[in-house]
Amino acid sequence: QYFRETILNEIRKARELYTGMELSAELSRIQQRLDNVECLSVDVVINLLLTYRDIQDYESIVKLVETLEKLPTFDPMAHPHVKFHYAFALNR
Repeated sequence: QYFRETILNEIRKARELYTGMELSAELSRIQQRLDNVECLSVDVVINLLLTYRDIQDYESIVKLVETLEKLPTFDPMAHPHVKFHYAFALNR
């Protein structure tokens, strides 16, 4: 739980400090820290998706969801918000 909250706080801080490509790079750095599946939660994924959507980085949304689909312990398509943002990004 502590690691999830830490990652959520980092996403919030990145939204406040960075914009555009800098924010995309920071989110990529944060996303690389999600190698521990225990840190991965729906809240973290949705926050990442919303932030990518806000900066219109649709390619990163598609990559994130497709990477998550490969994980045996996390099914992104089971969550309606993830499914919606994935479809939205594919449409762009």
